[in-house]
Amino acid sequence: MVMTAQQLADLMPDATQLESNEPEMESSLHYAQLALLVACLEWLWRDDLIVELLSPATEKTDRSLKKALYQDRFRTPEYFWFSPETLEFEGYRLVGQHYLMNFHPG
Repeated sequence: MVMTAQQLADLMPDATQLESNEPEMESSLHYAQLALLVACLEWLWRDDLIVELLSPATEKTDRSLKKALYQDRFRTPEYFWFSPETLEFEGYRLVGQHYLMNFHPG
Protein backbone atom coordinates (compact mmCIF):
# COMPACT_ATOMS: atom_id res chain seq x y z
CA MET A 1 0.00 0.00 0.00
CA VAL A 2 1.40 3.38 -0.99
CA MET A 3 -0.08 6.60 0.34
CA THR A 4 0.63 10.18 -0.43
CA ALA A 5 1.17 12.60 2.43
CA GLN A 6 -2.25 14.13 1.66
CA GLN A 7 -3.98 10.72 1.83
CA LEU A 8 -2.33 10.07 5.18
CA ALA A 9 -3.33 13.53 6.41
CA ASP A 10 -6.93 12.87 5.33
CA LEU A 11 -6.97 9.73 7.51
CA MET A 12 -5.79 11.59 10.60
CA PRO A 13 -8.46 12.39 13.18
CA ASP A 14 -9.39 15.98 13.91
CA ALA A 15 -6.58 17.12 16.21
CA THR A 16 -8.96 19.35 18.16
CA GLN A 17 -10.86 16.24 19.26
CA LEU A 18 -7.82 14.39 20.62
CA GLU A 19 -6.49 14.56 24.15
CA SER A 20 -2.74 14.19 24.21
CA ASN A 21 0.31 15.60 25.91
CA GLU A 22 2.27 15.08 22.70
CA PRO A 23 3.24 18.07 20.58
CA GLU A 24 1.35 18.50 17.32
CA MET A 25 2.92 17.42 14.06
CA GLU A 26 5.56 20.02 13.30
CA SER A 27 4.84 20.47 9.60
CA SER A 28 3.61 18.94 6.38
CA LEU A 29 7.16 17.56 6.07
CA HIS A 30 6.48 15.52 9.22
CA TYR A 31 3.38 14.03 7.51
CA ALA A 32 5.38 13.28 4.37
CA GLN A 33 8.12 11.56 6.39
CA LEU A 34 5.52 9.51 8.25
CA ALA A 35 3.84 8.50 4.98
CA LEU A 36 7.19 7.41 3.54
CA LEU A 37 7.99 5.43 6.67
CA VAL A 38 4.60 3.69 6.61
CA ALA A 39 5.01 2.75 2.94
CA CYS A 40 8.54 1.41 3.48
CA LEU A 41 7.65 -0.65 6.54
CA GLU A 42 4.41 -2.23 5.35
CA TRP A 43 6.09 -5.64 5.13
CA LEU A 44 6.80 -5.44 8.89
CA TRP A 45 3.27 -4.57 10.05
CA ARG A 46 1.89 -6.78 12.78
CA ASP A 47 -0.81 -6.25 15.37
CA ASP A 48 0.22 -3.98 18.23
CA LEU A 49 3.20 -2.34 16.58
CA ILE A 50 4.42 1.14 17.51
CA VAL A 51 6.70 3.22 15.31
CA GLU A 52 7.97 6.53 16.71
CA LEU A 53 9.10 9.20 14.29
CA LEU A 54 11.87 10.89 16.27
CA SER A 55 12.33 14.62 16.37
CA PRO A 56 14.91 16.61 18.32
CA ALA A 57 12.17 17.77 20.70
CA THR A 58 10.94 14.26 21.60
CA GLU A 59 13.72 11.75 20.93
CA LYS A 60 14.99 11.51 24.53
CA THR A 61 11.47 10.73 25.74
CA ASP A 62 10.83 8.28 22.89
CA ARG A 63 14.06 6.37 23.57
CA SER A 64 13.60 6.15 27.34
CA LEU A 65 10.24 6.89 28.97
CA LYS A 66 8.09 5.76 26.06
CA LYS A 67 10.18 2.66 25.44
CA ALA A 68 9.79 1.69 29.11
CA LEU A 69 6.06 2.48 29.03
CA TYR A 70 5.48 0.33 25.93
CA GLN A 71 7.56 -2.49 27.41
CA ASP A 72 6.39 -2.52 31.03
CA ARG A 73 2.85 -1.13 30.99
CA PHE A 74 1.37 -1.73 27.54
CA ARG A 75 3.43 -4.85 26.77
CA THR A 76 3.58 -3.80 23.11
CA PRO A 77 5.09 -6.72 21.16
CA GLU A 78 7.18 -4.56 18.83
CA TYR A 79 8.53 -1.02 19.07
CA PHE A 80 10.51 0.84 16.40
CA TRP A 81 11.89 4.33 16.08
CA PHE A 82 13.10 6.21 13.05
CA SER A 83 14.97 9.50 12.84
CA PRO A 84 14.39 11.30 9.54
CA GLU A 85 17.33 13.58 10.36
CA THR A 86 19.97 10.89 10.98
CA LEU A 87 18.17 7.98 9.22
CA GLU A 88 18.60 5.90 12.38
CA PHE A 89 16.13 3.01 12.41
CA GLU A 90 15.98 0.63 15.34
CA GLY A 91 13.45 -1.97 16.46
CA TYR A 92 12.74 -4.02 19.55
CA ARG A 93 10.72 -7.19 20.16
CA LEU A 94 9.23 -8.02 23.54
CA VAL A 95 10.71 -11.30 24.77
CA GLY A 96 9.47 -12.26 28.20
CA GLN A 97 9.51 -9.09 30.27
CA HIS A 98 12.03 -7.08 28.26
CA TYR A 99 12.64 -5.62 24.82
CA LEU A 100 15.47 -7.17 22.85
CA MET A 101 16.90 -5.32 19.88
CA ASN A 102 15.29 -6.97 16.90
CA PHE A 103 16.35 -4.73 14.05
CA HIS A 104 19.32 -2.43 13.66
CA PRO A 105 20.68 -2.02 10.13
CA GLY A 106 24.41 -1.76 9.72
